Amino acid sequence: MTKRIALYWHNGRGLGHISRAGILGRALLDRLPGAAVVGVTGSMRGHELLPSGMDLVKLPSAGGAGEGSIPAEPVLGITPSELVRLRERLLGVFICNFRPDALVVDHHPQGRRGELLTALSTAPPPRILLGWKGIPDDGFFQGEDLFGTRMVNFLLRQYERILVYMDPAIFDLEARYRIPPALRERLVYTGYVTRSPSVSRREARETLEVAPEDRLVVISFGGAPGIEPRWHQVLDGLERVSPLPERVACAVGPYLEPDAARRVAQRVARHPGWHVAQMLDSFPSWLAASDLLIGAGGYNTLAEVLAAQANALIIPRHMGDQEQRMHAERLAALRLIRHLDLTSADDAKVASAIASALAEPYPHASPTIAIDGARRATEIIGA
Repeated sequence: MTKRIALYWHNGRGLGHISRAGILGRALLDRLPGAAVVGVTGSMRGHELLPSGMDLVKLPSAGGAGEGSIPAEPVLGITPSELVRLRERLLGVFICNFRPDALVVDHHPQGRRGELLTALSTAPPPRILLGWKGIPDDGFFQGEDLFGTRMVNFLLRQYERILVYMDPAIFDLEARYRIPPALRERLVYTGYVTRSPSVSRREARETLEVAPEDRLVVISFGGAPGIEPRWHQVLDGLERVSPLPERVACAVGPYLEPDAARRVAQRVARHPGWHVAQMLDSFPSWLAASDLLIGAGGYNTLAEVLAAQANALIIPRHMGDQEQRMHAERLAALRLIRHLDLTSADDAKVASAIASALAEPYPHASPTIAIDGARRATEIIGA
C-alpha cells in the first residue's frame, strides 16, 4: 500500500517553514518511492520550494507578522475567530479523509491557535511526530509554558517523537530547560535539516557565469516583510567597501512589499554586475560560489551556511523574538560565522564588518556539525 505522510506547518512570516518542509518532502520522496507526501499550510508564497511529487493543501492565510505594527490578520474578509474555526474544520476534514500513516507537525504542538486540537482528538493518525528547530523563537517556546505540566502531558499523549532539527553541540534544550525525564526520552536530535551542496565552487561559478577572479557577495534576508531599512543599511555599508565587489546577488524574497523591492532594485541597478531577484534559483549553488553571504540568520539560511561551510556575515532581524540573535551568537562564538547587530551599527561599522569578512573568511577549519538532519528525520518519519 502507498505510504501516506502529511506535513503540517502554520503560516510563518517568511520562507523558513516552507523551505524546511520542502527539504523534508524531497528526502521522504527519495527514501519512500511512490509515497503520498502532502503539505497542509496557510503559507501564501514560496510554494515553488516544494519538490515535484509533493502535493499541497492550502489553508486560508493569516497575513504575515513582520516588523513593527504589521498585523497577522486574515487575508480573507473574515474575523480572526472565523479564520481559526475555518482552518480547524478544514484540517479535520483533510486528516480524516487523507488518513496519513504519519503526521509531522512543525513548531506549534497544537497548531496555530490550537487549530490541530480537534483533528488530533477525533481522527488521530497512527503516528504523530513534532519537529522543532531547537532554539526558542517566541513567547510560547520559552520553556515555562512549553514544559509546564499541562503541555508536557499533551506532548506525551499525542507525540511519538519530538524531532529537534539541531546539533546539541550548538543548542541543547535539556541543558537549558528543566524537561521531565519522560519527555526527554522522546527527544531526538537529528542535526540540521539542509540541502547539502552538490557542486564545487568552480562548478557553481561556471554554472552561474561568475568569473573565477570576481568577488561575489550574496545578500538574502529571507521572505519577511518590513525589512527594507535593513537592506539600505547593508547596501550603505557595502558601497563603502573599496574596491566594490564585482558581483552582488540580492534575494529580496516574495514577502517584501512591492514598493520596497522596487526601491532596492533601483539602488542595486546603479552598479554593473549587481542584480536583484525575488529568489535565487539553486541557492546552495550561490552559496558554494560566493565569497560572502550577508543574511538575516533564519534557521534555514544558517543550516545551509553550515552545510556549505560558507563565509557568512549574519545580521539578525530582531522581529520580536530572540531566536536569530541566540543562534548567530552561538555560531559566531565558535568562529563559524560573523555576527553583527545593526541596531547599534552605522555605515562605517557595516563596511568594516564586510571588509573583514571578505579579507578573512570563516570558518578556518571544517566544523564537525551534524548537517544530515533531513536523512535522520526521514528515517524516523518513514519507519
